[in-house]
Amino acid sequence: MRWYDRVVLVLTSISVVWSVVIGVWIAFTPLWDQGMVSGAVLVPPLLAIFGTWAAWKRRRVGVVVSAVLFAAFTLVTGFSIGNAYVPAAGLLVLGAALPALGYLTVRK
Repeated sequence: MRWYDRVVLVLTSISVVWSVVIGVWIAFTPLWDQGMVSGAVLVPPLLAIFGTWAAWKRRRVGVVVSAVLFAAFTLVTGFSIGNAYVPAAGLLVLGAALPALGYLTVRK
């Protein structure tokens, strides 16, 4: 396992933790009582879990797909709950881009 594979796994794992914590936090806000976000709170943790699973299996395409879908979700829901998920989306995007940077390093 290369160094950037480990870093991608850590970044995606932190994204899962952030998504779950924010989902629980949103569940205790007035938005939840109005029924506006009940199903939307499940989408980010599932996408982050998929990205972490793909990173664990070293499937770069899965991490990229998860990052793109998560970023799109954050953009679309930006005026309600999307802003809370921006750090997790950033970690997934960074995790998706990191293997490309690993190829640019000098190898001996």
